[in-house]
Amino acid sequence: MPNNIDPDSTPLPTNNSLDSTQGVDDFTQLATNTNIEISRCKQITDGEVILLDDQDSVLNVIALYFKLSCKASVVTINPVAIAKTLPESEQADRKTQTLNNIVEQITGIARDPDRRISLLFTDFNMKVFTGADLLSALKHTLGPDLPFAVIVNSGEPDLATNKESGIDFSADSMGFIEKPIQLSQLRPLVASFFNP
Repeated sequence: MPNNIDPDSTPLPTNNSLDSTQGVDDFTQLATNTNIEISRCKQITDGEVILLDDQDSVLNVIALYFKLSCKASVVTINPVAIAKTLPESEQADRKTQTLNNIVEQITGIARDPDRRISLLFTDFNMKVFTGADLLSALKHTLGPDLPFAVIVNSGEPDLATNKESGIDFSADSMGFIEKPIQLSQLRPLVASFFNP
């Protein structure tokens, strides 16, 4: 990659054809070749960032950004990968089973006295269930104070006015970023949450 790339307008790798290693390598190379200042976030030592997306390349790139910029402990969860591990007897209701498994995993982290969730970062439109499904279940289980941000596909309806989800995105969320994810979106979101 040339050194004169504008990192703020360069999409991070998110396309389905990239495997997870390719996405991480591309981001690392982009960061190195453009001298991106990735240390703008205070170190997160008292909690974990939980990332949910059904594309491994997106998970790996965002996880790498949080690890490099905030030295964050990151948990990545791919609902499609979890759904594929369900026994045949549970495949008929894979949405509910996958959602329950993930809610149990996140609830376990939240209730562990040695762990804390600093931010839940979820894709809104996943193949197995939606971000609204997940957030509704977690708010029911953990209460209304779970900090979250949402990844949306470019052109999706305005989530702030999406009443059918039961989530007041305009009041509850930390923010939104659109796919394809760009550093110009990710940087301010991370900085606003972790550099209050």
